[in-house]
Amino acid sequence: MEYLYLRLGAATALQPEFASALRSLQGVGLERLNEALTPIFLDASEISARLDAIRTAWLTGQPLTALLTSLDAQVTARLAAVDALLADTLAAVTAQIAAANTAVNDQLEANTAAIATLPSRAERAFLNGAF
Repeated sequence: MEYLYLRLGAATALQPEFASALRSLQGVGLERLNEALTPIFLDASEISARLDAIRTAWLTGQPLTALLTSLDAQVTARLAAVDALLADTLAAVTAQIAAANTAVNDQLEANTAAIATLPSRAERAFLNGAF
């Protein structure tokens, strides 16, 4: 039973390190998402202003073909850039998660090996002469 307590204690000791690594990784992911989404939100207000201009032009009867073509091209280009940026960000975060998982697995293996070297209850009794 004591052996189980020792193994459980060693495994529990790793939990804060894993939680810290996970929080750090989440922070990096959120920073990357913020970097990707901030320009989108800024462009949204500019697009909103352009749409208001188009609406005004429509209501006043001015020709809209050139405005709509220009706006469509700009929006399409921006969406393609955002898609590429999000794909790059996702790839980077996925790589960081994989690296963190590898590090945690390495730590678990090292701690499991260290636990395996601890003497059992019977071995301790023999070593202490209490058998």
